[in-house]
Amino acid sequence: MYEVSINGDFGKSKKNTVKNFFSQNKLLVFLSICLLCGIFCGSMLVKFADKSTWQFINILFSNDVRERATKTLLESFIGSLSSTFVFIFASFFMGLSMYGFIFVPFIPFAYGVCIGMSEVYLYLSHGLKGLLLYSFIFLPGIFVSSMAILLMTKEATSMSSSLSS
Repeated sequence: MYEVSINGDFGKSKKNTVKNFFSQNKLLVFLSICLLCGIFCGSMLVKFADKSTWQFINILFSNDVRERATKTLLESFIGSLSSTFVFIFASFFMGLSMYGFIFVPFIPFAYGVCIGMSEVYLYLSHGLKGLLLYSFIFLPGIFVSSMAILLMTKEATSMSSSLSS
């Protein structure tokens, strides 16, 4: 017969694991903070947008929503992933640059601005339906693509800094 017991150090080992993760992945944590700051700034930018900007964003979203409504869930997911190609392409070339590590944090920040603007726009223009659309259609692709961008920018920073040294 096997005995399973939980000693008093369970919470301590969990804290050490989190502390070890943060200490071993400082660059990834920094890039994640850049992404979150971009999301916050993007959500604030929509608040200060003028009427012509609202009309332009409305046209973009209405076309995108109409297109996604006719597609399957998998096609919509792949469409969400393909919109990050520009950001991954830019981080690839910054990784090949000697001084690209200086500008790489702006990639997750810019991607975060796009995310923040889209989520706030959907909420302000469509209310609860916009939040549901964002949660079920956009968010799964955004989560996966955000992870890809964070990992790509981490590697681009490492590659660029090794080239400059």
